[in-house]
Amino acid sequence: MNTMGRRHLLGIAGVSLVGSVLSRYVSTPSEFEPGTSEPAVYQPRRDASNVAATSDPGPGADGDIGWIVALRTNDTSDFSGLALDGETLIVPTAEALVGIDIHSGERVWRYRPDRRRRLESSPRVGDSSVFVNTADGVVAVDTEGQRPRWRYRTNATAGTMLLAGTTVCFAAATDGNRYLVGIDTETGNERFRMAGQWADVGTLGKRLVGIRTTTGSDDHQLTALEVPDGTTDWVNSLNDLQLGATSSVAMTDEHIVVTGFRGTAVLEADTGRTVSILESVTTNDAIAVDRHEGRIYATNPGDGLVRAGTLEGDIEWTAEKPVGSGISVGEETVYVGTERGIVALESATGEQRFAVSLEEPGQRVADPQSRPLVVDDRLYHRTGETVFEVHPA
Repeated sequence: MNTMGRRHLLGIAGVSLVGSVLSRYVSTPSEFEPGTSEPAVYQPRRDASNVAATSDPGPGADGDIGWIVALRTNDTSDFSGLALDGETLIVPTAEALVGIDIHSGERVWRYRPDRRRRLESSPRVGDSSVFVNTADGVVAVDTEGQRPRWRYRTNATAGTMLLAGTTVCFAAATDGNRYLVGIDTETGNERFRMAGQWADVGTLGKRLVGIRTTTGSDDHQLTALEVPDGTTDWVNSLNDLQLGATSSVAMTDEHIVVTGFRGTAVLEADTGRTVSILESVTTNDAIAVDRHEGRIYATNPGDGLVRAGTLEGDIEWTAEKPVGSGISVGEETVYVGTERGIVALESATGEQRFAVSLEEPGQRVADPQSRPLVVDDRLYHRTGETVFEVHPA
């Protein structure tokens, strides 16, 4: 997705080559007993990726900045999406995961794979584990003891990663071959792999939708898979939209929303049939979808505009604000990251509800790299090396 971090754009692999590299993927089973509780997967509701809509309100009509944490890591990583595990906010840096108490802002734990392995994705949380890509594969970390449960080694680059139920799905490359791989969250065993070049990928429930190129073609196709077996559900080329490597995917139970160079398409989730086109929202925009109100929200830092459109293809309002590229929705409020803080807009009209800004001297800030994460009546955001809370005023 666009604003949430660096894309790993994977090349094309012939299906006939898959068998020749299977032995290079080694999964180390967990050292811990399997959990007995139901998986608590906070994506996309509380994991800052793809669909940002949530039934949690966030601060609402007015907000103030609470705690502020300066990571001071000299971090050049583009992966900075936040995740939540119970009452712990999980923040990635280039070399470690940092756990922050959501009430106090105190750092409660830190996990670093080792000096040789940089983190290569934002964290995903589910089933008492946090999953993250490293420079040579995927690791599942026990959230209580901060110890690895299992590792899945690719001996090469692992890229975009999301959760689909109890399957971790990620893009991987090895020996010049590229795949989308699905592995079991409990055991680390491989469930499926599909060859191809995968750009942005979204998940909801047991459906995965991604932008993929196929062997011998430069055309990007929107491809839907059923998880955990990885079977193809439907494919839509969306030729009039002109999909590309910078396109973004967002999902609801009934609709898929995907940006292209010539506009944004709304599709039926079950069939892939195109329902409508929003021409003014393109790959330059970060998007969030409110499944309850049936709206698409988009922010474009290039033109300083926030837009709201319907799933039927109509623009309802446009607001000019000094915004960045992270956007989320909490009930009746749209939260948009700015260079130093957050601006909150009324979701129905675009009128400003409040704005907050970091003003502490000496604090390093940067263009927003993550979506605001809405949890109950709070909001958490990261800009550069600074993480902060916004609570009701």
